Amino acid sequence: WGGLVSVTRTRLPHIGRDGPVLWAHGYSGMGTILSSLAGSVLAKAIDGDDVGLDLFQSISPPAFPGGGLLRGPLHTLAMLWYATRDRLGV
Repeated sequence: WGGLVSVTRTRLPHIGRDGPVLWAHGYSGMGTILSSLAGSVLAKAIDGDDVGLDLFQSISPPAFPGGGLLRGPLHTLAMLWYATRDRLGV
């Protein structure tokens, strides 16, 4: 295995509901295991059991270092750093 991986700030998948739409994404490189968990949580929510869904929706990511002022520049710098590493094979 090799390639780009989307990693969430909490290292947990984002699982939730937006109106009638249920969603899950951001498996942080552990998609095989966590997509099964997400599927189970979403299936239970469809069946009326929202306990797992509510738990995942209650987890909020930690504040970004530097607050709102530095969020954009630091995010851009980090993305450029890791993109360069990927291209160089580091």
